[in-house]
Amino acid sequence: MSTLIYILTNILLPVFIQAGIGFTMQKKFMLDIKSLVKVHIFVFLPSLMFYNIYYNKLSGTVIFNIVVFVAGLFAILLMLSTIVSKLFKLEKTREKAFVNACALINEGNYGIPLITLLYAGAQVDYAVSIQMTVVLTTSLLINTIGLYNASSGSYSGIEAFKNVFRLPLVYVIIAGFLLRGFSIEIWPPVISAIEFMSKAVVPMALFILGAQLANTEIKVTNRMVYLADAMRLLISPIIAFFLVKLLGLEGILAQILIIGAAFPGAVNGVVLSIEFDGDYHFASQAVFQTTLLSAVTVTSIIALVLRFV
Repeated sequence: MSTLIYILTNILLPVFIQAGIGFTMQKKFMLDIKSLVKVHIFVFLPSLMFYNIYYNKLSGTVIFNIVVFVAGLFAILLMLSTIVSKLFKLEKTREKAFVNACALINEGNYGIPLITLLYAGAQVDYAVSIQMTVVLTTSLLINTIGLYNASSGSYSGIEAFKNVFRLPLVYVIIAGFLLRGFSIEIWPPVISAIEFMSKAVVPMALFILGAQLANTEIKVTNRMVYLADAMRLLISPIIAFFLVKLLGLEGILAQILIIGAAFPGAVNGVVLSIEFDGDYHFASQAVFQTTLLSAVTVTSIIALVLRFV
């Protein structure tokens, strides 16, 4: 019960407060959401990616295992959700929104505080480092394959591919690994500025989500949203359990990876749908519902994982 109360008051409530501010501001001032999205994608998100790459201190083996797991889970969810969307004969933009709703996970603003709580004490630094590596890998997938998927609903395949390289994420990732690999020190004022901007990613993404929800008609009868909810919150952690066993992962690493697979949909999935004229109404509904339902589902997954993994 104490874990449920903590999740509700310290994770979900702050999420909804921040999104609620965006919702209220949009209703009152009719903000230019596309401009907010561009600031988020071109400034704040690249800062977070670069900072996490530059300061990551986990061993190469652990990082490799995390990357293989996250990429494997993503690929399986991508394949399953694509098959389901074809079976239901969804039109193109709805299909892309459905796939991203199933495959893209909110590992950042939801996952980091939750993992910090669960492993508070001597293990917290190791646990948070694992989670930050998951965040980095997930962000990379969101802003490459997820971006391609989001934009391919409204653009041709070639144009969607070009969109991946139109944004700064790919270049920021390369720069981060090169500077870290060659142990190149960055001028302190510059890295301080990058650090400050990286901290704006979560509130900005939630603000944009709230603003978009203000323009979204919530349809509780949309069965595809509920199917996406089930894929994201229930099927994903089941797949993660078997994937962890297949890779031979154990202990805290295995626990964090399975728990993370049960997190709600990624807010950045909504951001990308807005930026590339996708079905952002569907994306917004899926993120909103999975975040709300996760209070029950994630708490249950945590209890099972801590007992049996």
